Parts: sequence; C-alpha cells; structure tokens
Amino acid sequence: MPIALDASAQGAANSTSLTYSHTCTGNNLILFVGVGADAGSDVITGITYNTVSLTRINFVASGGAANRSAYLYYLLAPGTGANNVVISRSPLGDIHGESISFTDAQQSGVPDASGTNSGSGTNTYITSVTTVADNCWMVSKNT
Repeated sequence: MPIALDASAQGAANSTSLTYSHTCTGNNLILFVGVGADAGSDVITGITYNTVSLTRINFVASGGAANRSAYLYYLLAPGTGANNVVISRSPLGDIHGESISFTDAQQSGVPDASGTNSGSGTNTYITSVTTVADNCWMVSKNT
C-alpha cells in the first residue's frame, strides 16, 4: 500500500505547555509534529504523544525581528485512537503545534534524509534534500 494521509490536528497556547488531541488510525503509522515558538533560541524541552516521547528531526532559529524558532519531531508506530500531543517549553511563551499522521509508512530508517534552511526579509525558502528511498513524502515546518 502507498503512504496515505491519516489525520491532522493543531493547537496553540501562550504557556509552558500545550496539549491537544490527535487521532491516529490504521497500520504502519508515523506521526510528525511541527512546532513554532516565539523565541530565537531552543526553547522546546520535549514532545509526547500518548505519553511516549517523540524524536527531534531538526530545529531552526531565526533571530532578528522575527525571533521565531521551528521544530520537527516524529514518532513511529504511535498508539491508535484519540491521544494527547503534549508540547513543553521553557520559558513561558507562544507555542503553535501541528501534527500529521500517515498510514503504511516505513517503520525503520526514518527519516532517511533531512535538511534545514532559513532566510530573512522574504517568505521564500529553498532547501535541497536528497532522499534515499523511492516514493518518499516530505514534511516541513516553517516558523
């Protein structure tokens, strides 16, 4: 079976913690959580789904007037059903979380490639990523 979209969810808070529900269904699942925070430094201290910790793929901070940071995390074989995504940060500030899950995803060797990029003064970012496996999907998070 090809990779297919399972579900998506989002939440936002001005706090040290954000909790929202995401429902995973299907087989061979992978869950991605992208986070935007109002800090030009590393402020996210962890993300869990159904109390299981996610693995960080990348983090990018943009300084200057934007003063934002973006994160991308993943979890293989997340629990099915409606469960909480919990994003923690220190110190208190804005947290914007978006989660997306896919069915029939590879259950090892993930991610097979990753990359980061940042810019200033425009909303255009160009990043090259060379994937290893055929028929890959790409997931990104901007600030």
